[in-house]
Amino acid sequence: MRVKRQGFTLTATLIVVVLIIIALFPLMRALSTSLFVSADTESNIIALNLALGKMEEIRNRDFANVTTEAKAVVPKFPRFQTEVIVASPHATLKDVKIIVYWEISGGAQRMVSLETYAADY
Repeated sequence: MRVKRQGFTLTATLIVVVLIIIALFPLMRALSTSLFVSADTESNIIALNLALGKMEEIRNRDFANVTTEAKAVVPKFPRFQTEVIVASPHATLKDVKIIVYWEISGGAQRMVSLETYAADY
């Protein structure tokens, strides 16, 4: 009496391994993309919070002290720079624009800006 061997052949095993690799490749690509997007989102949130902080700082100044500030590095966030541009459309009104810049990979620069008005009343 002959015993029949049961099991997987080498060909079947190789096919399964190739199918698993093909299935995992898009998942790994999606994971790396989500990590990049997550880092980019974090930078956007930091920049927005820096702009809001700068706006609050300007809001607490006297009207006469609301002036343009050149682009400068943020002390605790060396990747980010802030700039304040003030225009006076009227003697008792100032248009205040706050811009936060940062570099992303490849040397490209991103920015977030907020704009508000300050009035002397």
